[in-house]
Amino acid sequence: MASKKKVTIGLGEIGASWATRSDKFVSPDDGFGAKPTYHVHPDVSRPEQSAVLNFRTLKEIEGYIEARKKADDIYGGVWAKWGDDYDCDDFYAEEMTASVAADNIMNDFWESMA
Repeated sequence: MASKKKVTIGLGEIGASWATRSDKFVSPDDGFGAKPTYHVHPDVSRPEQSAVLNFRTLKEIEGYIEARKKADDIYGGVWAKWGDDYDCDDFYAEEMTASVAADNIMNDFWESMA
């Protein structure tokens, strides 16, 4: 079971943070059956309101953190491997493959949330 402390640490590890406040936000009665949600900024360096992600449970956030870590490892590994020698066709081909793989990981996560 995910704890709030564990999730908070995990968000920091991927460069994300709680949005607005760390408590579960309960929307006002909007007549459309709004449910309480957790709000997360996926990138603390760009905390725009339009980028906020909404999750129903801490377990969902924990799944997001794990997916992001896997995607970041794949994509970041290419840059770590090539370092300053990235201006070549081989790098661009590998970078594109890693980018698609990372996108697929995140797409699979979002589909599992539907």
